[in-house]
Amino acid sequence: FSIDGIFLDFRSFQIHFQELSRFYDGDELPPPVDVWTFRDYVTASATAGARAAAQRDLAWWRSRLDSFSQPPRLPLRAAPESIAAPRMRRLELRLDRREWAQIVSRLDALGVTPAVFMLTVYADVLSLWSEVPSFAVNVPIFNRPRLHADIDRVIGNFSSFVLIDFDYSVACGFVERLLGVRARLAAAMAHASTSGVSVLRELYR
Repeated sequence: FSIDGIFLDFRSFQIHFQELSRFYDGDELPPPVDVWTFRDYVTASATAGARAAAQRDLAWWRSRLDSFSQPPRLPLRAAPESIAAPRMRRLELRLDRREWAQIVSRLDALGVTPAVFMLTVYADVLSLWSEVPSFAVNVPIFNRPRLHADIDRVIGNFSSFVLIDFDYSVACGFVERLLGVRARLAAAMAHASTSGVSVLRELYR
């Protein structure tokens, strides 16, 4: 069988297949604390308090839209509409456990998470190819607020995204860029009750 990723986020896929595997193994699943569904989450997110928080966060994003950058302008080998049969190729580089442990140790000393590190490296690579030095990047987030005791067993699409701005017009060291990304990501996450889609609508009005 197949499952459409449109209506399930990554964590929900994990929940689904963990419970399905236990079911096939003959295990009994613990009963839910209460019958609570993704519909209940959507309803709870539409309460007056949630709407007020979303409006406050939307005001925060609006105050920054005038200075927000556009997407990175990347070179194309051919016009997309001229490609009759697109082919995808995945390139990867693997670090061994020792190398990754060394990186994580350095990040811990700086108070930086691996996620911030990977986002910074990703933006650094984009900057090498982008025709403009300043650009914004969509950063996926998994927003599963603690609205119910059984929230970790609810299946649905809790994912959203926030926009993070990057400016490579002024040179600075990698550690400085890391700390800047950490600060901007934390600020964006603190105002994430407004979805990234809503922010994009405001940006392109």
